[in-house]
Amino acid sequence: MPFTRNYITHRVISGLAFFRFQRQGAAAGWPVGTPFDAVRAFTATVVSWLILVMSAGILESPVHAEVAAKPFPQHTRYAAGSIRPGHVTPAQLDDATLAFYRKWKAKYLAPSQTAGNFFVLVDEDEKGKGPRKIAVSEGHGYGMLIVAFMAGAEPQAREIFDGMWRYARAHASKINPRLMAWKQVTGEVSKRGDEDSATDGDLDIAQALLLADVQWGSTGAVNYRDEARALIAAIRKDEINAKTWTVKLGDWVDANSPMRSGTRMSDFMPGHFRSFQRVTEDADWGRVIESGYAILGGVQTKFSPTTGLVPDFVIGVDREPRPPTDKFLEGKHDGHFSYNSCRVPLRLGLDFLLHGEPRAKTAVNRITDWLKVATNGRPERIVAGYDLAGKFLNRDDHSMAFTACFGVGAMCDAAHQDWLNALWDHIVASDDPGDRYYARTLKMLCLIAMSGNWWTPAP
Repeated sequence: MPFTRNYITHRVISGLAFFRFQRQGAAAGWPVGTPFDAVRAFTATVVSWLILVMSAGILESPVHAEVAAKPFPQHTRYAAGSIRPGHVTPAQLDDATLAFYRKWKAKYLAPSQTAGNFFVLVDEDEKGKGPRKIAVSEGHGYGMLIVAFMAGAEPQAREIFDGMWRYARAHASKINPRLMAWKQVTGEVSKRGDEDSATDGDLDIAQALLLADVQWGSTGAVNYRDEARALIAAIRKDEINAKTWTVKLGDWVDANSPMRSGTRMSDFMPGHFRSFQRVTEDADWGRVIESGYAILGGVQTKFSPTTGLVPDFVIGVDREPRPPTDKFLEGKHDGHFSYNSCRVPLRLGLDFLLHGEPRAKTAVNRITDWLKVATNGRPERIVAGYDLAGKFLNRDDHSMAFTACFGVGAMCDAAHQDWLNALWDHIVASDDPGDRYYARTLKMLCLIAMSGNWWTPAP
């Protein structure tokens, strides 16, 4: 067998583990009964060989290249007052998360036509003719977060992550090439109208790069920290409204755009913005957080006082923030709690779980308190969309995109323990064939959070 870098790394690490734990060698690849002296001799020989070739510049450090600093599972200590599913063990939470990751990876992590690159495959039903949509920056950001969190359990995590980053760079926005073009179709090309950015994808990609910096350091082929800084600067320049400190829809929204006074509520990711502020030392990210929470609180108080539900979009952020009464960007449900804002409990829930933000807890609890009553405590009764008064949009439309994100929101208060337990069971057991890329990828993200394995990058 040739001494490839991966092979050598695996054997050295497993040999060192044998030294320390004696009988754990078999789990790392050493046959049961291998003499201790044989392992020691092999390890000493390979270490000596590595020192020789590395000093000659033939190989980079394989241990640095392969080992994740925060391997899955992490069992992050979430904020005081938060809860996790309490009727199953931490190991069972991890096992369910890892099992679904393997299914998700097999179905949605696709190799690019460019060797070594990867993207998240979109399999949503589409109407009309023409090239089929295969990837979006939103899903790409989700995928990069997932791979960074699953490193350790995923032995190829760094290889996949770097391949995804290369794909993002190869599909740059025509307006700000530091950002990613929001959509690619068959042939991995972006058609006219799809070549600009969508902010949510860029935000998640930037956060994923910061996670990667923690996982693998930034001295290898990709300087994750520098790339994150450059991407955050581009987001700050072209995807943040510096007059209102709100999140723009994309880099295509300029000062003359009729969309300049609108924002997508699920693009408010305060946990990400805290990371951006720490790594850039730019206090303006704090302004974005404050503006977002002010709009959120105002909308809940004025437009959904009994449900806490928030619309997909809010308009008038420069004067009077309010839901649109008709189509604003995507369709007739732009002013409802629909397929965009279903992610709000995930984004806000994480800000409480990781940072203890009381405004996040208050906002999410308003939604959860209403939802428990509306469904009579039965997760299977959750439907995919409501108006802000709580009336369902389509009784027969169900999606894990909603249910899974509600699960993260339920973690914010011990009063929701029974509801959270029921949600966990339903989320894990559900495998609706009607759920496609979007619902299943959000489920993957939510399982990571609900199992206690979401963490935030260090300053």
